[in-house]
Amino acid sequence: MKKLTKKDAMKSDQLLLDYHYQCLDKEYCVAWHRGTGMLIEEWCNYLTTYAKSRGRDLFFATNEWGAPCCFFNATNEKEWKKYCKQHRVLQEGEEFARWAYPNEIKKEGKYLYEK
Repeated sequence: MKKLTKKDAMKSDQLLLDYHYQCLDKEYCVAWHRGTGMLIEEWCNYLTTYAKSRGRDLFFATNEWGAPCCFFNATNEKEWKKYCKQHRVLQEGEEFARWAYPNEIKKEGKYLYEK
């Protein structure tokens, strides 16, 4: 067996961090849970560091259940609602409809069930 050097350990830590960052790149909102193994302050610092390194805006708030959440791509609630509205419009497009309703066809601008 080869002894684990500090350099190898730091490289492994960086690879794991990069993997976590790649996962976060796909998210638009993340809620804290005690299963993260971090205190809320540590979790907030981790996400703030991530956002700065990736150039993403973020703000922290609580969700409807009172859990701390991190919202990406906005700096306040007003921007967040605008972001959601823009993305909802994109989802209501034809590509989303074909994905969400595979058994329907479009006829005269409306989706009808196939018979």
